Amino acid sequence: MELAQFTATIPLIWQVLAVGAWSTIPFIESDVGVAIGIAVGVPVIPAAIAAIVGNWVAVMVVILMTDTIRQKLQRNKDTSEKKIRSKKYDKVMRAVEKWGVPGASLLAPTLVGTHITAFFMAASGVDKKYLMFWQTIAIIVWGIIFAVSMAIAMAAIKG
Repeated sequence: MELAQFTATIPLIWQVLAVGAWSTIPFIESDVGVAIGIAVGVPVIPAAIAAIVGNWVAVMVVILMTDTIRQKLQRNKDTSEKKIRSKKYDKVMRAVEKWGVPGASLLAPTLVGTHITAFFMAASGVDKKYLMFWQTIAIIVWGIIFAVSMAIAMAAIKG
C-alpha cells in the first residue's frame, strides 16, 4: 500500500517510463512488468502499453544484434559451424520443431522468456522478419493477458 501511495505522488509519465524500463529486463518482460505497474497503482492501459513497448524494444534489439552477429560469424567462419548448445537452447528448439516459430514465440514466457527464446531462434537462423513478427504478437498477447488478469485481481482485492 505504501508503494502504491508513493507511486501516486509521482507524475504519470515517470510511472509509465518506469514500467517500460522494468519490462526490458529478461524474465520481467511485458507480463510481469504490467503486473508490477498495476500493483503499484499505474493505470491499467498506460501500464500495459508501457510494458508491451518496453519488452518489444528489448526483444527487437536482441533479435537484430543476434542476427547481425550470426551473419558476421557465418561470413568469417574458417572451420565447421558450432552451434550454441544448452538445456535452454534445446528446450526452445524442441518447441520450434513441434509448434514452429509462431508456437515457440507464443509459448516463450512459459519456456525461458521472450528475450532468450528470441536469442536462440535468431542464433539458429530463423528469418529475422518472421521472428520479429511473431515475437511482437506474443509480447502483445501476454501483455494483454496479464493486464486484464491483474486488473480483475486488483478490482477483486479492492472489493
